[in-house]
This record gives sequence, C-alpha cells and structure tokens, in this order.
Amino acid sequence: MCRKICKAFASEIPWAAIVALRNRIAHAYWQIDLEIVANIIENRLEPLVQEIDRLAELVKRTEA
Repeated sequence: MCRKICKAFASEIPWAAIVALRNRIAHAYWQIDLEIVANIIENRLEPLVQEIDRLAELVKRTEA
C-alpha cells in the first residue's frame, strides 16, 4: 500500500534509478564506478534525504 502511495506523492524521486543502483551494488559490485557513486553522494544524496523526510512526514500525518 505505502509503495503506491509513496510513489504517487513523491513522483519526483527517481525510484527506478534508486532500485537500479541498489541492484548494481548488490549484484555487480565489481562493475561499480566509484566516481559515479561519489558524485551521487556529493550532489544528489542530500536532496533525496530531504524529499524522503518530507514524504515520511506526509505518511505520518495520513496514518494518524
């Protein structure tokens, strides 16, 4: 249930890219480009955390 709701309320989050990165790290870790991972950490992680925090607050309010 939350999966559909979360994706609907946070369509700006690149869900497919997050899943793809997780799969690469878990299943093809020897092919990871560390510069790309560093770039993600430096430039994209903080905005993602902010969006997920916003989404978590929304979910809390709807469940209360």
